[in-house]
Amino acid sequence: VTIRGATDVDGNPTTVLDGQDAVRIAICQSGEGPDTTFENLVFTNGSAPRGAGLYNLDSSPRVVNCVFSFNASDGDGGGAMYNKNCSPNISECIFVGNTAINNGGAMANEGSSTILTDCVFDSNSTQSAGGGVLNFADSAPILNGCSFTGNHADSDGGGMYNVNSAPELTDCSFSSNSAVAMGGGMQNYNSMPDLNACQFTFNTASLGGGLHAFIGSNVDMADCVFNENSSEISGGAIQLSQEADAFISLSIFTGNFTSATG
Repeated sequence: VTIRGATDVDGNPTTVLDGQDAVRIAICQSGEGPDTTFENLVFTNGSAPRGAGLYNLDSSPRVVNCVFSFNASDGDGGGAMYNKNCSPNISECIFVGNTAINNGGAMANEGSSTILTDCVFDSNSTQSAGGGVLNFADSAPILNGCSFTGNHADSDGGGMYNVNSAPELTDCSFSSNSAVAMGGGMQNYNSMPDLNACQFTFNTASLGGGLHAFIGSNVDMADCVFNENSSEISGGAIQLSQEADAFISLSIFTGNFTSATG
């Protein structure tokens, strides 16, 4: 099954699915696989406890060239999309202005291995953790060429928050994300992120402006850049605490700043 909308001359989707701030827009819960495709669609103004734009439960559809805008979760999180026990393939999608009260302003991955390619997360927010994306419950998403810009968390992980998870990121950027507490760009709790050729710039938090890791996390990082990140208390670029470790190779740190130490 393919649900395909129209595009303008620049290839931007013009077919709008509007939840009118009242309902979830779409759900896959019958074991759908990659032969189910959403393409060239705008999911906007959805409202639901989880996945107000699209909720994938034990289902792994393809989502291509879609926009998720101004969707809102008032329950478990994942303002635009919630993925549970699945491996959806998401490419060339934009997530902008989505919100969640409880974690994952744009997306929440629970026990999932979501594949994200060339996606944009811009100006999403949560009143809790993971302004852009929340990964938890042994999730292992793979991200290639994705950008996180201007996302915000009222607690931890402005761009991304990982809990008991092992995300793999290649050529991804985190810029101007913010968290009130820890990890302006990324926060890790007992997680093992693998970062390759990623850039962290102008992110802010109280602890770990660019990245924060604690409670047994192990960060593997190569060919990354941390530039002009800042913190109010400690760890302008990176802070490791409470038995967290990091293996860092061939990476560049310039112009990072903290008001106190580190």
